[in-house]
Amino acid sequence: MLSIFGALAGKKTYITAGLGVLGAVAGVLTGGLSYFAAAQMILTSVLGATVRHGVDSAVAGAGDAN
Repeated sequence: MLSIFGALAGKKTYITAGLGVLGAVAGVLTGGLSYFAAAQMILTSVLGATVRHGVDSAVAGAGDAN
């Protein structure tokens, strides 16, 4: 079980963001979501992945400075 988490290290946020986008598209296609609600879901997912990438970059940059 621990090897699964090790393999997913650093990827879980991006997988979750991708699933959020997929869920928004599925919601629109099935009629369960309006385009506006889907756009909000997609934007939130992309922002989460962007913040994750920014934090990773900042931590890597801070480690290089030491």
